[in-house]
Amino acid sequence: MRIVLLGHKEIYSNLALSLVVQKLSGHELGIFLADEATRNDPQPGTIDHLEQYESRLCDRLPALAVSQADRRSVIMSFAELAEETGRPIARLPLPNSAEGLAVLREMAPDLVVSLRYRKILQDQAIAIPKYGVLNLHSGLLPDYRGAMATFRALLNGDAEIGSTLHYIVDGTIDTGPVVGRARIPLDHQRPYMASVLDLYPPGCDMVVAAIGAIARDGVAPSAKQQGKGQYYSWPSQDQVDAYFARGYRFYGEHELEDFVARQVARR
Repeated sequence: MRIVLLGHKEIYSNLALSLVVQKLSGHELGIFLADEATRNDPQPGTIDHLEQYESRLCDRLPALAVSQADRRSVIMSFAELAEETGRPIARLPLPNSAEGLAVLREMAPDLVVSLRYRKILQDQAIAIPKYGVLNLHSGLLPDYRGAMATFRALLNGDAEIGSTLHYIVDGTIDTGPVVGRARIPLDHQRPYMASVLDLYPPGCDMVVAAIGAIARDGVAPSAKQQGKGQYYSWPSQDQVDAYFARGYRFYGEHELEDFVARQVARR
């Protein structure tokens, strides 16, 4: 199949793209990034500061302290992803514009998969791929629609977090039929970033399995979401302050290196 993968320049999207691409060698792949610019000089302890840090981590990948072969098998840089797919990574900041729709139509994808793309696809874009659009959401639906589900789960005292793979069928947010959910325990002593990174190995396994089902049967089995659930926008500064007041952290110094080392050790 010809598959368009949609992402964003931040470490979680980088990881998800790596985990999926290395298992889809039999497909023709194209990667497009929203690639939004972050604001200049955000203050520590703000969401903007966290987002800028997540973006900068992508540039640290070549220097990880594990072998090149091991590191590449866990998380590739964007340059390595382009090499792996045989196609330059392109920007697609406005997918619903005339220009963005033309780019998607030229690619003529059988399937589109969104991996933290951060853009809301509308009807014309959704109609382009033959087999529809899948989205891997970093929260358990329908309880955690919207942004930063793991942050909300920490504040809510949850015992687990997870990711949800679902179809995008219209321009609403995180409401489409669910293909699957992957749950993991939530350790409240670990930083936010470490917990979010851990979502993606099981989440991306769901993506690869769903693509296999679509290639075989033309559809991945799914079920309508039950219940209204809850939509969360980006946290306010008061909510961020409350998060820190409980002793939680956004990140430490070595989450990325520790994550890669743990994945290598498990093989």
